Amino acid sequence: MDEIDEVAAAVDTLTTALESDDDVAHAEVGGFVRDRSTVILTEEGVRSSHAFLTTGVWCRVLADGASAYRQSTVLDEATLQTTAETAARSATQLAQERPESYDPETTHRAAHPGWADDPVSAVGPDAKSDRLVAASEDALADRELDRLRLEYADEHLVSMLSTTAGTLLTTTLDRASADLSVAADGVTVRRHRGSTDGSTLEGVDSLLTGAVADVDRLAATEPETPPAGRLPIVLGPRAAGQLVTLLSRAFEGDVVLAEGSPLERGDRIAPRSLSIEDGVRAGSWAARPFDAEGRPTAPVRLLGDGVVRNYLHSVSSAATLGGTVAGSVIPSIGFESAPRIHARHLDVDPGERSVAELSADASVCVDRFRAPWQGEGLLRKLRSGWAPPGAHYTSQLAEKIPDAELAAGRGRTSLPIAEGYLLDGGEPVGRLEGATYEFSIEDLRTLEGASARRETVTGVSEKHKSRLPYAVTAPALRLTGRIRP
Repeated sequence: MDEIDEVAAAVDTLTTALESDDDVAHAEVGGFVRDRSTVILTEEGVRSSHAFLTTGVWCRVLADGASAYRQSTVLDEATLQTTAETAARSATQLAQERPESYDPETTHRAAHPGWADDPVSAVGPDAKSDRLVAASEDALADRELDRLRLEYADEHLVSMLSTTAGTLLTTTLDRASADLSVAADGVTVRRHRGSTDGSTLEGVDSLLTGAVADVDRLAATEPETPPAGRLPIVLGPRAAGQLVTLLSRAFEGDVVLAEGSPLERGDRIAPRSLSIEDGVRAGSWAARPFDAEGRPTAPVRLLGDGVVRNYLHSVSSAATLGGTVAGSVIPSIGFESAPRIHARHLDVDPGERSVAELSADASVCVDRFRAPWQGEGLLRKLRSGWAPPGAHYTSQLAEKIPDAELAAGRGRTSLPIAEGYLLDGGEPVGRLEGATYEFSIEDLRTLEGASARRETVTGVSEKHKSRLPYAVTAPALRLTGRIRP
């Protein structure tokens, strides 16, 4: 029996075990075969190169109104039976006050072959190492660097999903990513590029070339301190994408249920020029044809003409809040942790101006942020803590947070600036070091324009210890905000 047959048999065994448990109202059972490889390249050459195959199963169980999640890479029948019993027991012992909902009627049966022309596993680790070395030699030439670290990783992933409602799905993904860090002359630039269409390896050349050019551009200016008060700010496409990713957290159904979101449907939070859709682009780093609940993925208009239109939902949050289920329950990378409600590929409508026009009389330009820092409130708990995999658990979590602290965290966060400049006449006159953009959702009302040119930003975010892929295609944005030294 090969790996795919073995996993399929394990999925069937685990589904049968959960179906026979009277405490289980509904369950989703997944299986995966991950043919993975990694290459780490430094300024001294290839540090490591590995290939490995992993298999496993996972289940998300609804019992006594609560959800629980378990994963196992051991596939014998006894272990699978124990996994089923442990998951069901964990749910019944959670004592969740607000029960989750599920739909026992909808059944999906389908297979999706993926978006890549050839599987990433068709190229061996040594050939990938040679390709990365050649790309670095071409991009760097004789350029001296203080530090270079490029971590390339890919996987040919075959995943299966079975539910106790009768759903049977098979999906193939060829997911690849390149994490790059380049340092020279006291400046560090970090980049991430990912895809599911096999293009990441071929795109390493431009990733390296662009990063080195950005290092040189930053190093050409001296550190400066931003002026006090509210300033006209231009967020480059990369920084704008990061901000939109942060904003999308307020559209997540579980955050809304816990009253941790400052947004209500129908609210105008920005001018008519700002519209944001969450969808699934073929080949995108965050693309999946089906989500962890077995729902086909479909686009959702989150913000239309500056007005909040919809939220991102699971079956349970949609049943409670009244909304559309569009495949927004995203499996964690590696399946070690539970799936979560999360954006897939955010698409921000472009404007009509150039970045130079937006920057002409602005005070600050930001090209990239570091990870946002949540000082208070629910979003910090969501990012740093663990919780069961349902939608209603956040309500009980929120009840443990003082009202004043919960209110203080809504719609505000600190965004440390990793790459940014002071501007004079649209030209950089000094780089920002140690500065932070104190973002408030009210800043969106000051939006003055967006660029016609857009870029796609990819990365990995964390929610309740689950690592989730995200992608954003965004233009540069000009708004007014406060920069703290």
